[in-house]
Amino acid sequence: MVGISFTFVFAVIYLIYSIIQILFLFLRFEGALPEDVTYYQYAHQGFWQLLAVSLINFFMVLICIQIFKENKLLKFLLLIISICTCIMTVSAVYRMLLYVGAYHLTFLRILVLWFLGVLTLIMGGVMVSIYRNKFRLFKYVMAVVACGYILFSFARVDFIIASYNLAHTEDAVIVDLRYLTNRLSTDATPAISNFDLDGITCELAHEHFSISIEDYYNRILRLDNSGRRWNLSVHLAQRVAEEQVTVLSADRSN
Repeated sequence: MVGISFTFVFAVIYLIYSIIQILFLFLRFEGALPEDVTYYQYAHQGFWQLLAVSLINFFMVLICIQIFKENKLLKFLLLIISICTCIMTVSAVYRMLLYVGAYHLTFLRILVLWFLGVLTLIMGGVMVSIYRNKFRLFKYVMAVVACGYILFSFARVDFIIASYNLAHTEDAVIVDLRYLTNRLSTDATPAISNFDLDGITCELAHEHFSISIEDYYNRILRLDNSGRRWNLSVHLAQRVAEEQVTVLSADRSN
């Protein structure tokens, strides 16, 4: 009865919150952002609270499973809490996607989306463990984190960032172009090489990027990629940079 009592309170609070999220965030009854709230504030609002609540829910479910007698109502309440936690996570993902749509991608924004995806998979395992006592939750969590980390490591995140930002840049500005050429790794070079300079409508940005792009390629070519320093990403980037420098030199001669 003790376990049912306090989990019932949590479940009711989470249900009310989840209903509010569904009605006023996902269905967008208001049709726009709240007044005096920017996309930055909207995306970051409540992220750390979400992390804290998710950890509390995770350990609360585990403790309830271990110390309280098996009960169908208790299991149902724990399942409701876990589902509401997933709804909170989806809410955070939705806010972040709105932010990305307005301000494009960065490494940190992709990292946040990756973390939220891993958290959702972990909560899925928690829900399974509620009804399957023999489910090895610890091994499942370790496998999810390990596989997620490996996939993230080999995803060529900087290439994804450059491809997305350049494909969704209607009016490139200098700060965006500097981020692509100075802050990203050599994974971004193939995506940058496919960008059409004529697509830049801002005259200042067009002039700056036209001048700096050749310096960027020359900087890639100067990277030491011999012997034990050899790296596949740098090798591919240098091949692209060599081709682009040749093309730019030919255009300048003409």
